[in-house]
Amino acid sequence: AAQSKPEIRFTEWNNLETADKSIAQDRLGYSKYTWNTPGSNEIEGWSFHDLYDDELAAVEDLGISSNQWDCHINHYYGYWWDDLEYYGMAQYFSALGWDVDSWEHDATPPETEDLYWADLSAAQQQAATELCFFEDLWDMNPMPQWT
Repeated sequence: AAQSKPEIRFTEWNNLETADKSIAQDRLGYSKYTWNTPGSNEIEGWSFHDLYDDELAAVEDLGISSNQWDCHINHYYGYWWDDLEYYGMAQYFSALGWDVDSWEHDATPPETEDLYWADLSAAQQQAATELCFFEDLWDMNPMPQWT
């Protein structure tokens, strides 16, 4: 979690500047609901380098870097397992119960995917933190409910 958090992405829709709302809505397909509920917009399932050029430009226009996108928004879910190993992230997914088969071959995902943050072990919470999660984000709480 060495990347600084992209504050704009964690700003509630109603508090965004009009221009930023336009970028999010018109160029990245966000709605008020999907913006306020990180992880609910399909585009967040793509790693930065898999976005189309116009999407990349929109993300950059919001001031979000490639590293911020991949950690804080995609959480590396758009990477292949080999890439996770190369970039040193596989260890954190392994701590959450993932392996190459569950990651790439539709084997059953680990039970941690269905657990709330409070039900993760301390080691699992630390691994999730390294993947730029925090409790409200992991639990997919809408931003207006964040503590």
